[in-house]
Amino acid sequence: MFKKSFKIIILMMVVMALSITSFAGGWDVSSASSWAQPEIEEAYAYDLMPYKLTSSNLKNKITRAEFASLVVKMYETITGEMVEPASLDTFTDTDDADVLKANTLGIMLGSNKQAKPDDLVTRQQMAVMYYRTLSKVYDFFGEEMEKTDGVLIINDKKSIAGWAVEAVDYINENNIMKGSNGNFNPADNAPIEQAVIVVKRIYVDEKDLAEGTRNIDLSKGYTYKLDAYGEKFTITYNANGKTKTIKPGDNSILGIYGNDAENSKIYYKVVDKDVNEETGANSYSYDVATNESTCLDDYFGYEVSTIAIIDRGTYKNNILVYPYEDTVNVYTDKLELVCTLEGMVTAENANTMIDNKLNPPTASMEFDNRLLYGSNKGDAISTSYFNLYGSKESKTIQQQMLGLNPCSTMQDIETGNGPMLLACDSKGDNYKLDVSMRSIDCRFQVKTINTHDEAANAGIVLGVYKPGTGNDQYHGYYIGIAPKRKEVYVGRCNYDWNRLLTANIPDYIDPYDCRVHVTLKTSYMFGSSSYNLTVTLEGEMEDAVVIENKFLGSTSGSHTSYGAKYIPSFSGAFGIRSYKSDVEFPYFEITRR
Repeated sequence: MFKKSFKIIILMMVVMALSITSFAGGWDVSSASSWAQPEIEEAYAYDLMPYKLTSSNLKNKITRAEFASLVVKMYETITGEMVEPASLDTFTDTDDADVLKANTLGIMLGSNKQAKPDDLVTRQQMAVMYYRTLSKVYDFFGEEMEKTDGVLIINDKKSIAGWAVEAVDYINENNIMKGSNGNFNPADNAPIEQAVIVVKRIYVDEKDLAEGTRNIDLSKGYTYKLDAYGEKFTITYNANGKTKTIKPGDNSILGIYGNDAENSKIYYKVVDKDVNEETGANSYSYDVATNESTCLDDYFGYEVSTIAIIDRGTYKNNILVYPYEDTVNVYTDKLELVCTLEGMVTAENANTMIDNKLNPPTASMEFDNRLLYGSNKGDAISTSYFNLYGSKESKTIQQQMLGLNPCSTMQDIETGNGPMLLACDSKGDNYKLDVSMRSIDCRFQVKTINTHDEAANAGIVLGVYKPGTGNDQYHGYYIGIAPKRKEVYVGRCNYDWNRLLTANIPDYIDPYDCRVHVTLKTSYMFGSSSYNLTVTLEGEMEDAVVIENKFLGSTSGSHTSYGAKYIPSFSGAFGIRSYKSDVEFPYFEITRR
């Protein structure tokens, strides 16, 4: 029912956004009078127009069969319930499905087993059938119609048949059908266009009933109560004392996660009694203001284990949604994703964890020394550092030459083809970058002083583990600049260098003094991570995107072969590297997002 109403609202917005024409939205209303066309367009948009009237001349007088199709369509659209036709032997003069549906609803009864489908409808007959349809709509939603006093205030009241007085009085006093000059004109026939417009106006008046919002008054808040057996929970609106009851389907029970009173949202679950709670439960967000329930398992596309509401702090009233895995997703009350967290996330520690995730600490290394080919001279430089796991503890980065003791300087060290240095703490332990379900944003600058080979290059290493002595002795990945060849290299090491991607450096970028921006976007699906790489060279006049959103494979599959399509991970240590070149790194900054 609520999905149907939502569709109707969207269609109404579309109609209002368009200029009204005889064929707006593809609906031919050209046969209607010009004054009637805008409202008939709205009737189409509200899904109130029965198929059998779509090709009719809308100025023609409406027959009983046509009118039956119109009121049945109104009932089905408002309630969302498809009506079953009465049996084919109900009438002797028609087997029209809409006439039989109208009989099922008690709207068109006929006489002597005759429905007289081709007879024209009088205005008092229309009033009776409108009234009976509304009564059925109210019954469907468990509401009562506020009946009028039955005293007619029209000039021609003596012309109204006794069986029609109650209906005419209600229809007239509620401005559904008024007549002209104080007369109701009960014996007159009405054109199709007039009958359609009346149905449209009834729907506009009653659609808050269809949407379940008629009695909602949140001006003084609301209370809710779950019954002892979990069979329903009841909302009470403090301003008017009206109530609304939320019930699960048959053989199911309810459970409440929590209430967000500020945004009028209640989070609950429905559990099938016959199955395991973990696999047989669906979680919902219920909007008290609109009376709409959203199944979160369907909306998010995964099974929800449980939900918690953050009840204080910066992210108050955001919800923690726990899937059946090791991550926690954070959403606003409008179900917009804020971020994904890992670890033991609770409503109490969520504010800090979300803040660290959305505003991640940055690891930076500053160097005023050079990485020299053959002979390395200079001392290590220290700088403050916030580690990438979220701790605000101030630590120290020191340059550590691989294969030596922790915290060694670079004084008089011979390294063959060039050094690789990893960020480490004061104890000599390499800092690790956890990339799973995250992305990396890295900026660095390479100033090449001397090149000692055509293929000389320098850059950064990521995802390093099991490092050995020498700049290619590690498992991991490398992104660097080869200035003589005016190329960008992306490669992988497994104690043996392998180039994965190569891109040319444009003429307007200086390859000997190059600023590089590397982004590595991580996506997670079906238990594996995949990576898309973008490399941008930042120049004074213009930036050059030399590698854009290049797919590097996923963590699925075999990793035994170096040339395998699949890659283990970009998680691990990080740092800088050179090959047969003397270089400076004025800055290096890396952020996990």
